[in-house]
Amino acid sequence: MGEDGLPAALMWIYVDDIAVHAPTKVKCQAALTALMDATVRVGLICQPCKTRAPAQVQKYCGFIYDTVGIPCLRAPQDKLDRALATIAYLRAGTTTWRLSRLTLAVVVGLLQSLVEATPYNMGQTYLRRLYDRLHLFEGDRRELSAANFYYTQVELTAEEWLDLDWWENAVRTGLQRYVRSQHLDRIGVTWGDGSGTGTGGTVQIVPRGDGDVAIEAWMGVWEPQVFHFTSNWKELCTLVHTLERERSTRLKGCTVFYFTDNSMTYYIAHKGSSKIEELHKLVRRLKELELALDIHLEVVHVPGRHMISQQTDGLSRGISFSASRSVRSPQEEVLRLFRGVSYSVGLIPWLMQVSGRSWWSSFPLTYVDCQSRWTFAEVAGHASVWLPDPEWADQVISAVLDVWIEQPWHTEAFFVVPRIFQRRWGRKSKHLTEILLAKNPLSVPGAQESDIPIVVLHLPCYVRSLPPPSSSRLDEPAKPTWADWHLEQADYVRGL
Repeated sequence: MGEDGLPAALMWIYVDDIAVHAPTKVKCQAALTALMDATVRVGLICQPCKTRAPAQVQKYCGFIYDTVGIPCLRAPQDKLDRALATIAYLRAGTTTWRLSRLTLAVVVGLLQSLVEATPYNMGQTYLRRLYDRLHLFEGDRRELSAANFYYTQVELTAEEWLDLDWWENAVRTGLQRYVRSQHLDRIGVTWGDGSGTGTGGTVQIVPRGDGDVAIEAWMGVWEPQVFHFTSNWKELCTLVHTLERERSTRLKGCTVFYFTDNSMTYYIAHKGSSKIEELHKLVRRLKELELALDIHLEVVHVPGRHMISQQTDGLSRGISFSASRSVRSPQEEVLRLFRGVSYSVGLIPWLMQVSGRSWWSSFPLTYVDCQSRWTFAEVAGHASVWLPDPEWADQVISAVLDVWIEQPWHTEAFFVVPRIFQRRWGRKSKHLTEILLAKNPLSVPGAQESDIPIVVLHLPCYVRSLPPPSSSRLDEPAKPTWADWHLEQADYVRGL
């Protein structure tokens, strides 16, 4: 523990792999010594050849973590060599025999394990077609079991071989993924709207020092040949057009927040792929622009009302820009989105009502200010309420979870967060449950004037449950006569 009562070091344990992380080398060394002493007391011996002294470059769970400069995640060379060998094996076999579907599953699984180290999650984009080919069966599948389905052959298309070309080039140059952009002093804020009547957006560059804030509004009209495309295609295409307009100017090398009222654009941009071919083409172009601009793109989903208030909606722009209408400035609208819920005296009774608990008279809820200094003793063994801003709700939830795992049977917490950046904190832990989604934020005591839905997360006290009864396994279906060839090919690829 540190002087403030919080953990001085963090520790991750995955089966028999343990990583220790601390802000300084002294704290890391002290934590490592405490860990080694604890293992000796319980009768465990750590192999010296697998133990590393504190350093800023460490290998853990198959990846290299580098915190010397901008923190980045790299794939080790042995994994890269194995990926190159498997791709070369596929190329060598295409002239003599069709590809085993089981072998393709092994290769795709290996490449999937490297996706986290690809820049801007581009690896997922170039695995989409291979996934579809792996699971798409051209014949009659009704007589094939789940296992026998993989004992079939498949032939890759020219586009899928091009995706393997991208993977081969990316692996040869080395895979590494940085956690942020290079320039911390510049933030690009862009709004995009691709309605049925046209496409438009606004671009703002917000420097952290003194200087002017650049604001540009633009609007175009869709050509007749794209009228038949869906609104999802138009909204995602607007994001691509926005980055293309700023290809060699202000957005290069900085963190870019892109606000859209289309939820499909939000999910596709972060996922990095789409099952719809036309949308996937746009995603590929988007990832190429991220790489060319060297930007860290954050897509944020907001309700359409904010597009009108910010003056991005093409239908309302003529009214919004008129002198007779008083609206918030674009900067005020952005700050309004990232503002958390304010505390009020009616918040705790409201939480007791929506959660359905009635025994808090002896176990009362206590509000903890996220921006104040709090200690381990103030959270452990208590029921606390947290109102973090959405941009750093992930950090607050992680810190409370670190306390909860020390005393899980007596620690409880509630988090009330506007639904912004939900992909970061929404699935933080399986122990967190969403008990309420308030689509009308004004019904939440203390909520600001906004139409961003409010999410209430509950971290309950841990209750040990009995394991489910084991069911008898059914007899596995007999393997077809041609299965041995597929198994031999897959085993050979695994050994490369």
